[in-house]
Amino acid sequence: MRPKKATVSYILRERDGLTEVLLYPRLNGSMAGFLIGPGGTREGDESSQETAVRETTEETRLVFDLGDVEECGALLFDITQKHESWLVMMSRVRKWSGSPEPKLDSGLGNPEWHDITRLPEECFAPGDFLWIHQVLQGKPIAGSFQYGKNSGDLLSHNISF
Repeated sequence: MRPKKATVSYILRERDGLTEVLLYPRLNGSMAGFLIGPGGTREGDESSQETAVRETTEETRLVFDLGDVEECGALLFDITQKHESWLVMMSRVRKWSGSPEPKLDSGLGNPEWHDITRLPEECFAPGDFLWIHQVLQGKPIAGSFQYGKNSGDLLSHNISF
């Protein structure tokens, strides 16, 4: 089975001496109930940076350029019982303009800023806490995660930094 290709972008800002990341609660799908960064599926022959700009702008209304996307690596997510596989390019964005808003039909709740040193681990899918700090710091990652029936059912993982 060939994996679907997608991106997730972590939008960062500096505020009162802290670095914060913009996260959304997922309202539906296999990630329902978890905090995630904006992103989505690649279309046609888009590059991962083009997908990051398009999807993040659609979901957040923030504006940034291709050159502002800092790619950190790719993770493969297999959801075994759904026969579903995703190759997701992880990136961060530190230069942007606008004010984040939820897109009503995106399946995302209201955006929330979180101090990157105090992320609520219980609000992330199992496995995400193994790599998210690397991405937020702009460090390279690669890995794979195997889930059972959904993203809350982590069976195994392999990750390198």
